[in-house]
Amino acid sequence: MAATLLEFAEVCEKIRSTSSKKQKITIVANYLRGLSREDLPLACRLLTSRVFPPWDARAVNISYSTILDALKEITGADEKRLKATYLKYGDLGSAAEELIQDKKVTTLLQTPLTLQNLYSALDSAASKKGEGAAEHRERVLKGLLALCSPLEAKYLVKVLCGEMRIGLDEGLLEEALAVAYGRGLKKVREAGLVVADIGESAL
Repeated sequence: MAATLLEFAEVCEKIRSTSSKKQKITIVANYLRGLSREDLPLACRLLTSRVFPPWDARAVNISYSTILDALKEITGADEKRLKATYLKYGDLGSAAEELIQDKKVTTLLQTPLTLQNLYSALDSAASKKGEGAAEHRERVLKGLLALCSPLEAKYLVKVLCGEMRIGLDEGLLEEALAVAYGRGLKKVREAGLVVADIGESAL
């Protein structure tokens, strides 16, 4: 079964809710253990606020202003509310979570947003260059937000901003991978050095 953005977001909330490194490692290990080979690299990158491997020079290039514009259109919030909600949290992801509760734009057939769907959409946004690229990125973002629950929107925006703020660094992720697959931590770290990507080293 394909991994969904909602499952990913729920795991992120669990990670954020505990200060215990041991508990964080256990939560992540249990999550990663249940992922397919296709979803595992994506989840590992997303957990560290990345969409693409470090050696992939592309960037999604969806700015704060683009995110705010998309939230404004999707939710109907005015500039005053957008600003107040952002200042309330000091975090655009948390602001998106609150604002999306008033979402006015939805899709006719609401289907779960998978990590593969998310990657395909962001890959499309990053690959478009030249005239119309900015408009294309905004359309992609609006399409994703229209599919998102408040919690999904929170972590979609956090990934796009490159700021997960859940207390999980690459070192803890490596420890979780070692626990999940019964490997030595040294081997996991060596694999990461060879492929230069936490996502590929997970395989």
